Amino acid sequence: MPVMERPSGRNLLKALDPPVLPDILDLQDPDIAAQGAVEVNIPFYSQRNWGDRIMLQFSPALGETLPQVRRYYYLAVPNELTYGKTLPVYVAPLWALQDGTYNVSYVLADRAENMSTSPAKSVTVKNAPAAPVAGSVQTSFFGTYSGGLTAEPIESWIVASDYDLPLDASGILLRSLDDQASVSTIGAKLGLYLAGSERPFVTLSCQRDGNWSIEPEPGVSSPMRLSRGDMVSIMHESSQPERIYLALTL
Repeated sequence: MPVMERPSGRNLLKALDPPVLPDILDLQDPDIAAQGAVEVNIPFYSQRNWGDRIMLQFSPALGETLPQVRRYYYLAVPNELTYGKTLPVYVAPLWALQDGTYNVSYVLADRAENMSTSPAKSVTVKNAPAAPVAGSVQTSFFGTYSGGLTAEPIESWIVASDYDLPLDASGILLRSLDDQASVSTIGAKLGLYLAGSERPFVTLSCQRDGNWSIEPEPGVSSPMRLSRGDMVSIMHESSQPERIYLALTL
């Protein structure tokens, strides 16, 4: 699958408006804290069509040493973005962002791989929560994830101290969201990876009843020893767009 940063088609899409969000994001703001996510609104664009893919990116401003943060949206129903309306894309968990200044923009790609990049908006983040240490990681995914856009993980974190992770429900706690509007795609898969590995050490799969299964990679013993400084990442395993609504603790 083509990577969004390397378009293969002609850039025929019209100019885009910048994303809509405050100049200053206080992550201790009650509304943001209650939602558990930063909402970024994508303005209406006239050439929208089903299958459009949006990559929202928080890029560190010049002189900042911040991680780049990306989130993705798949436009399955073009009429959800009508004239005068905006399309919300969420950044969660909040600790994915750090205090500092970002240039926030988005890349739009259609099914023919025609692409456009919006102007960037300078946004300052403050009061970002600290990232959790391994052994008490809590994160969530909600929205449609479009496969094949990037080889980058959905989330990553550094193991703070040596510990043994059981590769079953006693060590990896999964909870689906209950409302009918938040139903994951049956068969959706997420993989947990150690940095440098080409295969996940465990795969999480959505079953027909809406619950998620935990499947260790063959040959990987449980519990799995994680060492201080290891990087663990979560990847979307499918090349197809999938709805994923899941809270994860390990």
